[in-house]
Amino acid sequence: MQSVFLGVFVSLLGNSLIGSSFSVMKVAHDSNKDGKSYLRIPTWWAGTLLMILGEAGNLVAYTLAKPSLISPLGAISVVVNVPVGWMVLGEKPSMRNMLGCMMSIVGGYGIVWVVASGSVDRPTMTAAEFEALLFQPAFMVFLAISFGESIDLIWSGRRTVMTYVMVCSLLGGVSVLS
Repeated sequence: MQSVFLGVFVSLLGNSLIGSSFSVMKVAHDSNKDGKSYLRIPTWWAGTLLMILGEAGNLVAYTLAKPSLISPLGAISVVVNVPVGWMVLGEKPSMRNMLGCMMSIVGGYGIVWVVASGSVDRPTMTAAEFEALLFQPAFMVFLAISFGESIDLIWSGRRTVMTYVMVCSLLGGVSVLS
């Protein structure tokens, strides 16, 4: 149980670094007025290094806790990006941003609580068992509907935030269930 909470801590730290890297890279982008290569801008490299360190932290977190616990905590990078963007870039967070951050925090806490307190006596599935479940008719129907609706949303021409959220949710649901 101790490694689970260590995994959560490492994941939160890693995703905080990733969230900060977005603002650092935007500073590099905004300061590149003469159009030179980003490979020659130290600020861009600092943002890239933050992102690499954050992803390395996530890799370590995946070894310490269940992926079903660590993966959803990636939303923390967005939560961290809001105050960092405000402090570094002067971006004012809206009420909608704050509400989204609060929902992400509550959801992340809920996931940690449910997964960490869940039973650990479930046996690990073999590759053959996993493959057999992938080709069950119910999952194939779910897969077809998810991919079909995602393609329809992408090609529909609607460019709203809700469209992107729906596509991410549909495709994310496939990866979670598989």
